Amino acid sequence: MDRWGNPSADAVTDSDGPGKGHGIGKGDGNGIGPGKGRGFDDGDVSGYGGDRPSVPGNGITFPACQYCPRPEYSEEARKVKYSGSVMLNVVVLPNGKTGRIEIVNSPGMGLDEKAVEAVRGWVFKPGTGPNGKAVATVVAIEVVFQLY
Repeated sequence: MDRWGNPSADAVTDSDGPGKGHGIGKGDGNGIGPGKGRGFDDGDVSGYGGDRPSVPGNGITFPACQYCPRPEYSEEARKVKYSGSVMLNVVVLPNGKTGRIEIVNSPGMGLDEKAVEAVRGWVFKPGTGPNGKAVATVVAIEVVFQLY
């Protein structure tokens, strides 16, 4: 055997599970669960489940940061004594961790990397849908860099 995976996988589709795609689940994508995405559950996108990340409003609550340490300064920004901010779009997953992080606006000087590094470690109370269940949400986050 040249392949590992589910022995009941569909040999015609090259799937590693009973579904379509290269996932090991019964879904259509490359994920582990029954969904279409690359995630671990029933989602259409990457992540831990659910469909596309929601924008807060219309019954969907904002996630709240519970552990949000300040980012470190880059050496380059410290040398020029820069104070400013980096704007990010962040997907907060239903488990409270960060998913995809997109840099929207950055002054450069290595601060965008420091902002992403910091936010990647943040822990959130996830947003909830109208049914009270945690959902993936997309939020704008401004990471402020200020020398004291």
